[in-house]
Amino acid sequence: MVAYFHTESTYFIVDRLSAVMALIVGTVGSTIAVYSTRYMEEGEDLNRENRFLSVIFLFLGAMNALVFSDNLEWIFFFYECTTFTSYYLIGYRRDELSIRNSLLALWMNQIGGIAILLSAISSAYIHGTILVQELIKTGALLPISLIVIGAMVKSAQVPFQSWLLGAMVAPTPVSALLHSSTMVKIGPYLVFRVSDVMDGTTLGSVVALAGAFTFTSALVMALSQIEFKRLLAYSTIASLGAMILCGGIGTPLAITAGITLLVFHAVSKAFLFLEAGISEKEFHAKTLEELFGLITKGPITAWMITFGAIAMALPPFGMFIGKWILIQAAVISKQYPTLFLLVFGSAVSVIVYMKLIGRVLAGRETERPRKSESLSPTYLITTLVCVIAIAILTLFYTSFANSVIEKVTEDIIHKSLIESGIREKGLGLILNAGRIDSWQLLLLFSLAFALPILGYFHTWRKADLVYEYTCGEPIEPNLGAYYFLDKLNDEHLSRIFNPIASVFLLLILLMGVL
Repeated sequence: MVAYFHTESTYFIVDRLSAVMALIVGTVGSTIAVYSTRYMEEGEDLNRENRFLSVIFLFLGAMNALVFSDNLEWIFFFYECTTFTSYYLIGYRRDELSIRNSLLALWMNQIGGIAILLSAISSAYIHGTILVQELIKTGALLPISLIVIGAMVKSAQVPFQSWLLGAMVAPTPVSALLHSSTMVKIGPYLVFRVSDVMDGTTLGSVVALAGAFTFTSALVMALSQIEFKRLLAYSTIASLGAMILCGGIGTPLAITAGITLLVFHAVSKAFLFLEAGISEKEFHAKTLEELFGLITKGPITAWMITFGAIAMALPPFGMFIGKWILIQAAVISKQYPTLFLLVFGSAVSVIVYMKLIGRVLAGRETERPRKSESLSPTYLITTLVCVIAIAILTLFYTSFANSVIEKVTEDIIHKSLIESGIREKGLGLILNAGRIDSWQLLLLFSLAFALPILGYFHTWRKADLVYEYTCGEPIEPNLGAYYFLDKLNDEHLSRIFNPIASVFLLLILLMGVL
């Protein structure tokens, strides 16, 4: 299912990959836009709200245009449109920090824009085309490597992660847009577009290793994060690294894993960012320590955050399944260094999200509010849309994989699949590396719903905790999270990780030249 719209100088392509991307941008982006109408009423400049919303829709329009473009000139143009609109959105509050971080995002994304422009120039002068589909047929690695570099910049891969971390100063709807369904997804989308060329090449192996390195290093740096949105930002960078890893491997199974991660991450991460905005506006909680006791002060919000965190890390949700499929693809492709980083990073991701869940569910009976939690209907409706989407995609994943993801993979690799690698058995799924039966899926899904509810009804047992040398004086329970600030401080680790990642970028460019 591929169609071309040809005018005198432009080409647009409509296939299943671009259609899936457009659906993600349209549905998740629209949900965030509706959410922002309520968010901007509280503590923001209402005189500029209309301008804020208009720029958001301009941003979404540029994203939709980019994913349907097959012409490198148009891809460059819309790539830059997303850069300039994000510059405005990040600097929306006009304070010193917002202006500085918006300028950081602007100049850093210009590096990616220059890479896309150089790809178009080299493709036109060396191969006589600026159309991505024709470029893929030539197998030319130099323009492809430049596209990959542009994709990695836009996806804030190490060493470019600082621009996305700085975007956290923007209003939460902007964070949700940049981190979930739209801007950062340009990176995986472009890598998937050209992954067929990289399959089995040294360039593909280097891209896969670079993605795996970002996946692991970003999660390690997430361990030391105290701010809720900053923790989500690092986990976003890591998830994007996993998607680029899928494109680097380039096999049908890896692409299947990548599309799975792309779809589930868009919904789940947008959901968590919306909840971060609610916790900030309703409970004035921006850090994990301030989330302590949220289960007693705001049980609905606590349930939502816990469900979102489980959806990002544990079975039977799509992020877990995507990484499970990706591990199998890495084993089959014999990408052993990549496999090691992937397995290690997956374990760290569980620690990151379990720490978040622990802070949200911790609380005491004495902290229970006298009146029930009251949330705006706009907040409830938009977040429930995300919950329902996650639930449907999880319960019917195998049907979705075989009817949609398999077809998207066929469009990417330009051939029909005899078998997708995912076999359906009721609601369960069977892979060569294992299986999840229907009863297991339903049990795990039910536990994900029940865990926050159990946390609400659990209270600390009334008992005196007595430590030595206190003369029998009762000690109040004092629970706190461990943030590894002395050992895994992200500023210190960035000085180590950034040079290593820069070497990967140089190798990607070198593999394109050779």
